[in-house]
Amino acid sequence: MNLTPIVAGNWKMHKTPSDGASFIELTKNLLLDIKHVSVIFAPPFTGLFDLNVKPPFYSAAQNCHWEQTGAFTGEISVSMIRDCGAEFVIIGHSERRHVFGESDEWINRKVKAVLAGNMKPILCIGELLNQREAGQTELVLKSQLEQGLAGVDALENIVIAYEPVWAIGTGVTANADQVESAHSSVRNILKELYPESDTIHVLYGGSVKSGNAEELIQIPGVNGFLIGGASMLVSVVLMQASQGGGLSGTFGGQAASSVLGGQNAGNVLSRITTWLATLFLSLAVIISMLSGPATNASSSSIVKQAAEDRPVVPATDPIQSDGEATLDLGGN
Repeated sequence: MNLTPIVAGNWKMHKTPSDGASFIELTKNLLLDIKHVSVIFAPPFTGLFDLNVKPPFYSAAQNCHWEQTGAFTGEISVSMIRDCGAEFVIIGHSERRHVFGESDEWINRKVKAVLAGNMKPILCIGELLNQREAGQTELVLKSQLEQGLAGVDALENIVIAYEPVWAIGTGVTANADQVESAHSSVRNILKELYPESDTIHVLYGGSVKSGNAEELIQIPGVNGFLIGGASMLVSVVLMQASQGGGLSGTFGGQAASSVLGGQNAGNVLSRITTWLATLFLSLAVIISMLSGPATNASSSSIVKQAAEDRPVVPATDPIQSDGEATLDLGGN
């Protein structure tokens, strides 16, 4: 079953609320006629409030607590996030697991809290380098999925993001065979746990670049990206192109002209990369997330469902490229 690709941009701890709002307005204007892709912005908590996005753009929090209220200094609840207008929450990101020491039990509590709050969790899973080298990748993924989804009856409101920890922010990317193998394992594990899991998005996150996004999105089982760097806009174009839409299909004729100039781009990726580099310098902003086109949307698509029951919410802006994805503009 074809699913509308998702590109989710995790901004991590980058961008003030005002910076984010300005960036979002810029990116929305550049992608007025975006087609066949859903874009999720995940700014810091402070950037969630007072955003203004609507499908195909969505907003997400980067984390949450499983309790609704209480003496939990520095934490934020699902209801607080929902009240800001967000509809997704990233849960179990590798930095939460390995920097902040979150356990699978904690992650499971958060997943269930997000679902109970009528929101959609993006559950992150992935192995460390030593686990991959020891041949434990599938065991790790199985354990993280079983424990992270314990007590969850159905997956219809859940997005899974596979991110090999050793390829996040390192510049090292899993090759196509490794990505396909891991996504196949994830699909098989989900099938065992939830026989009706064919309609679930499984995203890839791990140093997605302009040079590999097109290849990655065509790998069976990859339904989009969770990225932490500046490759979103390139991803949009590449994914649209992979569906035969081309530049005009992604941006619309007028938008393409305004972004890339009146003449057709002989090399779309090269033109966009140059344009982005110029924008970075002129605005002193590192564009970090914006994403790409897709295939035909499924009627059970989680994004379609979000569009039907979401309040009109806010959105924010991209981040610096220190995370899952980076935009290769040349140089170091």
